[in-house]
Amino acid sequence: MNDQEATRIVANLKNAVIATHPGPIRQAFSALAALDADRVTQRAAQVLADIDHTVLTTLRQAGDDPQQRLTMEVFDASLLEYLQDKPAEVESSVVHDIPTWIEANAAAVAAANIKIMEAALPAEEPSQAHRTLIEFHQHIDFAAFENEQNAALQRAWSTIEAQIEDFLAHAPEAGNGVTPQDRSG
Repeated sequence: MNDQEATRIVANLKNAVIATHPGPIRQAFSALAALDADRVTQRAAQVLADIDHTVLTTLRQAGDDPQQRLTMEVFDASLLEYLQDKPAEVESSVVHDIPTWIEANAAAVAAANIKIMEAALPAEEPSQAHRTLIEFHQHIDFAAFENEQNAALQRAWSTIEAQIEDFLAHAPEAGNGVTPQDRSG
């Protein structure tokens, strides 16, 4: 789903969540997951664009692994901060690796997107609102939504990792202005 289509669907979220069959609700969830992935990727690109190459030189001179430090900085500023702002109740630290973190936190992100959809339900009298919420939840396949959220964020992170590798390949090394790509070519 492209960004324009996802944005259009989310703009009409109120219509999707009152559907009497699961199709529009699934499509609305897919749009939210796609927008999450797109926004995370955009934030990561902005973080990379804002990084001064002299920071990498300093890291290299200090003996730090620039790829590891840059990966964690991009993760914190793009994926973690975006999801915490959502707000999704995600773990704030990565224990193993980022793909494992995404998989472990996909349920929390999916739940946050479902809450966004619930908020779009029409405001009605309490008894009618409760029935509407129950009907809405009958169309939710949480396991499928969690899997979709996980897949969307995994694809986004894969794209971000490639951007980080490209960034590092084109960053000049300490003091010589030569990039690792220049040496290999």
